[in-house]
Amino acid sequence: MGDHFSSRSVAFDFDGTLNHDSRNLYPGPPRPEMIEVLRSLYDAGWWVVIFSSRSTTHYPVIATWLATWQVPYSQICLGSKPPCDVYVDDKGLMLPPHALEEHIWLSAPDTTPAQQWTSGPAVTAYRRDMTDFTEHPAWSGQDDTPDLRLIIPVTGGLDSATCYAMANEHGFPVEATYIDCGTPYVHPELERARRITDGRLHLLPSPPVAYGQVQHIQPGRNAVIIRALADWAAGRGWWGEIWFGNHGDETKNRCGDKSFRFLTTTQHLVTAAGLDFRLASPLAGLTKPDLVRWWTARGRLDEALDTYTCFTGTPEHCGHCWACMQRYLAFAVAGHAEAVAATFPNGIDFAEPARRYWAKRAAREQAGMRTGRADGSDDALAALGYGPDLAVAS
Repeated sequence: MGDHFSSRSVAFDFDGTLNHDSRNLYPGPPRPEMIEVLRSLYDAGWWVVIFSSRSTTHYPVIATWLATWQVPYSQICLGSKPPCDVYVDDKGLMLPPHALEEHIWLSAPDTTPAQQWTSGPAVTAYRRDMTDFTEHPAWSGQDDTPDLRLIIPVTGGLDSATCYAMANEHGFPVEATYIDCGTPYVHPELERARRITDGRLHLLPSPPVAYGQVQHIQPGRNAVIIRALADWAAGRGWWGEIWFGNHGDETKNRCGDKSFRFLTTTQHLVTAAGLDFRLASPLAGLTKPDLVRWWTARGRLDEALDTYTCFTGTPEHCGHCWACMQRYLAFAVAGHAEAVAATFPNGIDFAEPARRYWAKRAAREQAGMRTGRADGSDDALAALGYGPDLAVAS
């Protein structure tokens, strides 16, 4: 974040976002609610970019319109999307102005989403919008956008299952997808993904990439998946959004392949390739326990428990890998420890992943980095007998 500009940056689309798009040379009247959001960010020191797919010959028209309506900005970018921290675009399903403001506030670099969730003003509008997601999105359900699609890679886990359920609850035009990247847990993942989507799952060809693997991580996999999804959907004549199921603690990682920085860079690559898709992170302000609470509030806890997150590839959860530990903590912190324990048929033994967990915490503390998690996971792990005393190199 902040790699490209001296301050945090936000890119506002011009036609249809800042104005009521007339589809003519001269833009339509302004959208006051979006311009107010823009002004508040500009006044707060953000680098504000106005971007448009119009060619550079339209620069005078756009500059004149912005001056006429007294819209402040730092830069005008024509022809392609600039690499900014946050994008605001009418070709997107999540664009209520107050939710955008809360999303931006939550992404402040000096605190974690979990801490903001429990202690900051984002407890108000943003949390309400994400919990009651379908009451607030910008999607109108109009029939004049037959080629609009919401592409969701469904892996069978809790995160992507929540994205899929959120989208379907509102009736978005969803296409669920799965790509086999050669992980050991492909078969149980695919089986759960089919159950989650009631069989409405597109199986895409495996990308021609030889992935390396470090522990459970395949470096670069997510960028390849997103590009493959955009190519596949564009080949069918679709445009729209790709929802990536990264929750808040993943989004905040500085250099992770689910971070804001990763998504910003990948968005730039997708746009540069001429693919009309926006990347969205509907879970970016939520922790894993928050996702469990979302299902619980709808009386659908059993569906959440039926998801699969295990790195061993066994048909049922092994109960001792890192993914199983994170799964247990999510449900336990949300108040369902007994229910999630029943999904580990051979019991649980989190000694090894807990050592890694606390060792990583100790290393971050030694480096002067943030270490706290405000979602209750630390206490839940310690309650099982896996406390900070396990913080030794694994």
